[in-house]
Amino acid sequence: MAMNCLFEHGHFRVAHLAGCPRQKAALLRANAYTQALSERGINLNSEWIHWCGFEESEARGASYQLLQMNDRPSAIFAANDQIAFGAMEVARELGISVPDELSIIGFDDIREARRINPPLTTIHHPMLQVGYDAAKSLIKILRGQISGPIQQRVYPSLVLRKTVAKYNPLLSVD
Repeated sequence: MAMNCLFEHGHFRVAHLAGCPRQKAALLRANAYTQALSERGINLNSEWIHWCGFEESEARGASYQLLQMNDRPSAIFAANDQIAFGAMEVARELGISVPDELSIIGFDDIREARRINPPLTTIHHPMLQVGYDAAKSLIKILRGQISGPIQQRVYPSLVLRKTVAKYNPLLSVD
């Protein structure tokens, strides 16, 4: 969903700040990133994938590396909103305009995503619903109404705010 949003805005030079490789969510998002590139016939640039942890401070070093490259990406898909915030901060420090020169999309839709300037385009992950459903299932288990594994799907959605813009080749670093 995030990659399709960037593709629809003309971004085919997309980097991924991938979070922590020991966490399943990070691995799933990194796989979705590589699969989306493959489906579009876009060669994977391994220099544009950085495993950086899930904290804003951890994302800063990886963002500096990406954004100071001669062949820098036009967009970043961050594995969570905190990582996206770190990338936005580094872009600001380097004088790179978000979204005019660099589009950034996050994941989770935390409260701060709508308050940051510019407001972050992100994938809404219904964490409140997940917690509610987990608590409901736990109560049923404790009452003996359910035994065995429980599997439930949640559906994310794109929240288009102000950090993704149409790719402008005139602002490209090529």
